[in-house]
Amino acid sequence: EATPAAAALTPDMEAFTEGILSRVPAANREQAREMIELIQNKMEPFGDEMVMAAVTNAFAESQLDPKVVNGQTPYDEAGYGEDLARAAPANAVGLFQVNSDGGFFKGRSYEDRIDPEKNIDMIIEKIRSPHGDNIRRLIQSGASAEELTRAFTTDIEAPEDRQQKAEERVTLLQQATGPGTPQTAEFKYGRDEPGTPQTLESRKDIPES
Repeated sequence: EATPAAAALTPDMEAFTEGILSRVPAANREQAREMIELIQNKMEPFGDEMVMAAVTNAFAESQLDPKVVNGQTPYDEAGYGEDLARAAPANAVGLFQVNSDGGFFKGRSYEDRIDPEKNIDMIIEKIRSPHGDNIRRLIQSGASAEELTRAFTTDIEAPEDRQQKAEERVTLLQQATGPGTPQTAEFKYGRDEPGTPQTLESRKDIPES
């Protein structure tokens, strides 16, 4: 079934999207744009601020590459993701690095988590569960993108060092929406040229999501 076309971007969303894309290696930028549009389509009912929070977290987790496994970027190289999953436990898979070892997503399959639509659907499922009570209250109260980014990180992604990661991701959001939106090494993950994949961020923590 075809995914509906993305809704027209508001000026803030358009600037934010370009700011995030400026941090993605050029070879992967079109795919990243498609992932942003997919997140927007699925999370549009929550509002633009929530879409920004979700995209910020997806970028921090996978650099918007749906085939990332355990924090490494295969960039669509045939079989690489599955080989990596076989070489080590596939704790964290896909756009939002969904973890199947325990917590809310325990037992979810590699195949479902590597599928970007299903990966996003899992995150929405968690948002609609009791784990998302706080973030849903924030949405209803008209919270800012910064507030929702913090809540998304601490309540939905829920890494071990959640408070530190939350502030890092708020900084990323602010940089992406700021004037010029320069690419910064602090949030530039993956690789620019073909070669050995690099670690996106420390995976010592085993997040609930």
